[in-house]
Amino acid sequence: MHSAETLSQFSTIDSLMQGIYDGPATFGDVKHYGDFGLGTVNHLDGEMLALDGIFYQITSDGRVHVIPEKAKTSFATVVFFQPEHRAALPKISSFRGLQSWLDRHLGSRNYFWSVRIHGTFSMVRARSISSQKPPYKSACRGRQVGGGLRATECDRDPRRLPLPSLHQGYQRPRLPLPLPQ
Repeated sequence: MHSAETLSQFSTIDSLMQGIYDGPATFGDVKHYGDFGLGTVNHLDGEMLALDGIFYQITSDGRVHVIPEKAKTSFATVVFFQPEHRAALPKISSFRGLQSWLDRHLGSRNYFWSVRIHGTFSMVRARSISSQKPPYKSACRGRQVGGGLRATECDRDPRRLPLPSLHQGYQRPRLPLPLPQ
């Protein structure tokens, strides 16, 4: 078992960008390294969202499935989520506004930060990759949607990381998850 301060990564984002879509790690393996995270399943068959120790696959058609422990991942980043701080967010009207708020309230950019946000979002724009063949991206939108937002914040220096610094996953409330009271 790893500590809450250990971020575990299975494969690299560069491997995915190079077309390596088959990984050897099972989600049964991954769960020993974290209960909260993002990634994908083999063959890029949708997005993976880990929340409270349950691993979900969000397919390109917007459906959500619990991932079996025997399924494999080509990329995953997980941590045992233990919040150090809780805060009530002011009304934020855009993703840029959320990014700005996080910039002011998170610590050093030399660390990875896991953020969990519960609320009602006026709009959610999401995409998920289809398995192996086009269309590779699919967008789904919702209005006045309740649910949970999960994000990982990391170093913004593009010389060190070729991706946006804030990667997030959204979960609709119809999933069988308890939301905090």
